[in-house]
Amino acid sequence: KHQENSGTLFAMTKDSFVCLGSWPLLETHMLTMYYQMAILCLVQRASVLRFSYEISQITRSIFGKRINLSKQIREIYENYITFLNRIYFREVTAQIQGIEMYAKFQEAMNLEKEVKDLDNEIQELFEYENLQEQQRLNKIATLFLPITLITGILGMNTFDACGTLSKYFLPINIAVTVSTVGVFIAFFKDSFKRKK
Repeated sequence: KHQENSGTLFAMTKDSFVCLGSWPLLETHMLTMYYQMAILCLVQRASVLRFSYEISQITRSIFGKRINLSKQIREIYENYITFLNRIYFREVTAQIQGIEMYAKFQEAMNLEKEVKDLDNEIQELFEYENLQEQQRLNKIATLFLPITLITGILGMNTFDACGTLSKYFLPINIAVTVSTVGVFIAFFKDSFKRKK
């Protein structure tokens, strides 16, 4: 970028930021505003790389059949939202030259594309976790549907034609209750083991 009437030349890459010129306020801006812009873009790039690494670790764990990843996925999603609100700014100054320079920094580091790709990856991970949770809920519903049906049928036949308790009521209801409690204990015991 060349600034008119001053002979100032700015150059930036992913790794460096160079300025050549004799603009009187140049030194102040280079030590304050422009320096902070460069640091901010480096922090954004480092954050994107860190998020990518964490996503690859979670994906490896998914393929490694580690079951309980919901806490890690929630944490990475919350951290990503914090990153968008506190670090990844669209503009950092009202000065036209500063806006252009910040855009050039982001372009040199390919930040816009990287953040968009990261957003897609995190969204897919979150959708995967929602799908897993939905499958777990469907299994629970499928497990308890026959028990609910049997309990409902037995509950309707509690009294015989004379209005007294049926002699089969107590043994059958005790058996159904014990089996239901056994299924509950087995299921939740397995769930707690997975969470650990």
